[in-house]
Amino acid sequence: MTLHELLQQLGLNISTWAEFIFIISFFIEIAPIRISPFSAIFKWIGNTILGDIPSKIEELMKVTKDLYKYVKEVEFTTSRYRILRFDDELIHGLKHTQEHFNQIKEDINVYRRFCLDNPNYKNGIADGAINHILEVDARCQREHSYL
Repeated sequence: MTLHELLQQLGLNISTWAEFIFIISFFIEIAPIRISPFSAIFKWIGNTILGDIPSKIEELMKVTKDLYKYVKEVEFTTSRYRILRFDDELIHGLKHTQEHFNQIKEDINVYRRFCLDNPNYKNGIADGAINHILEVDARCQREHSYL
């Protein structure tokens, strides 16, 4: 018994099924099942050879990220310390060269950049000192009174 005869005994017409499948095919898309044995084999070989190296790399990336954050905080703290120290020297009447002022302005830029990038970090401590340093620098430029 053929499929055609079986469908006729069930009272189903082949042309009706063909029309039904044709109409349904416009609405249903069946994605092909992709089997790639070589990819699976190579993945297994790679996992066997590498072992836990990918997880170690992830750990190393996390440690590197934490270290980078720590270095930036140390750089910020050091810049803030130099700003406060420089302001203290100005308050005590110590004169500085224009190069010293330029260097401390670099520290001010580092300090301000860190404050903008890290709003949750305790900052604002050196704002008064920064204003005083910039005022003295402007006065020294006007009066040509650098050391």
